[in-house]
Amino acid sequence: MLKVLLQLWPALVPLTIYLIWYFRTVKKTDVKVYDEFAEKAKAYRFYAIIISGVVIIAMLAYLALSQDQMPIPQ
Repeated sequence: MLKVLLQLWPALVPLTIYLIWYFRTVKKTDVKVYDEFAEKAKAYRFYAIIISGVVIIAMLAYLALSQDQMPIPQ
């Protein structure tokens, strides 16, 4: 199980980028522009989750297809 989780690390990259952007931007945001920022953050969070989900599905499919096939006993 740990081996599979280690192979799925690229799926965490979009979420990590989003979190870094979010926390760096929150510290600089004024109350006046917060509503605009909140809308942008919702969109970016949605994109990060979708991209991570697609990467996880693609990597799981790759892992499932790349497993060594057991030979059929004769």
